[in-house]
Amino acid sequence: MNETVLPRILALILLVVSLAMLVPLGFAVASLMRGHPASHASWLIPLVFLGTGSALTVVLAKHPAGFRLYAAAFALWLVTAGYYFLTLIR
Repeated sequence: MNETVLPRILALILLVVSLAMLVPLGFAVASLMRGHPASHASWLIPLVFLGTGSALTVVLAKHPAGFRLYAAAFALWLVTAGYYFLTLIR
């Protein structure tokens, strides 16, 4: 695989998951604007995922660490985001 294709694919996945994190964050903000209480997890977890995603994007742009370390951190981030979405659905 070309050296420029894989980082672009990973950046696209980061973008999609980060945009998906705006949905539960938007629901939490809408709930607060209506005067209903929102749990801390409903806004804190998406913000943590957005912050982690931006940190991974910086690492992707600079490549200071080995690519395997970055891929392992990215996989862990993606699995954790998937688990959060599955618990939201239930």
